[in-house]
Amino acid sequence: LFHTATPQALLREALAGFAGGDAAVGRGGLKMATPTTLADLAGWAASRYGDAPFLQTWSAHRGLDATLSFHAFNELECRFRAALAALLASHGVRPKGARLALLCHACADSLALTLSAPALGVTVVSLNWKQPAATLALLTRGLGCEVVTAGRGLAALAREVVCGAVVGGGGAPLLFLLSGAESELSPPLHAAREAPLT
Repeated sequence: LFHTATPQALLREALAGFAGGDAAVGRGGLKMATPTTLADLAGWAASRYGDAPFLQTWSAHRGLDATLSFHAFNELECRFRAALAALLASHGVRPKGARLALLCHACADSLALTLSAPALGVTVVSLNWKQPAATLALLTRGLGCEVVTAGRGLAALAREVVCGAVVGGGGAPLLFLLSGAESELSPPLHAAREAPLT
């Protein structure tokens, strides 16, 4: 569940504060720049609502799993943005125009990555984890995804997708794993083409 204000209401409120070039003021009287991306909007909301609850995650087995505040979610998004930028750079992938296939259950990590990647110029392609690996590999190859990112419970499927996306000697997409997913792989991560995204 999201904060009582919907994302659309937050966006309207943020933009209303910037109408006519007026500077908006957040918590503690800090002036904020106009949000230009959804990731910037997360930062704006964090400065405005701070530790108020933003997102609750649920598990069919455990019920309420976690509650993230606006501030905690913004920190998660910023951490993913920095980690993704560093990993792409270390593997020689230019972010602007790159495509990232996201194979993840609905969770705070997937939402944060979906906001942080476009802020770097990376296009996010959400994959349906219920599809067979061969279908996902075909999509990944056809869309030219340079990176496949997987969340918990999907690391082995993501590795199959990456292996299946290699055709005619072309390079395999990089495999980045969200927190906790790297422990699911056997053999462990292959350092040259696979890395944790934390």
